[in-house]
Amino acid sequence: LFEMVQLWVNLPAHSKMTSGKYQAIEAKDIPDIALDEHGSHLRVIAGEYADAKGAATTFSPLNVWDGKLAKGQKHTLYVPEGHTTLVVILDGAVVVNDANRLEGKTVAILSREGVEFSLNAEEDTKFLVLTGQPLNEPIEGYG
Repeated sequence: LFEMVQLWVNLPAHSKMTSGKYQAIEAKDIPDIALDEHGSHLRVIAGEYADAKGAATTFSPLNVWDGKLAKGQKHTLYVPEGHTTLVVILDGAVVVNDANRLEGKTVAILSREGVEFSLNAEEDTKFLVLTGQPLNEPIEGYG
């Protein structure tokens, strides 16, 4: 089964006319971190997690992590302080920070104040974690 997520990242106003970029990255070049002995893992596509550095280059500080949690497993993930953090549930169901249940095809924006959050898998779950340093600029449609 082939799945793909395409991401467009906003640039600072002074760099808006920078040419777009495509990066072909092979699976063997993406660090894959085992989270437990039950098959839960985190692939670091861009940015860093623990001691792993993703193969994708980025214009500004951001992270793209592709993960899988096995049913019944709970893990705490650590994000850079001050980053905007999104958790994207692609398939399955998790409880975030022991409080909010998310299930397939759902996006949650987490508080910028924390540097960690927990995911507790109620089902086998595929997810993305996206973090980025805020630009603190207005977003212009078609801009």
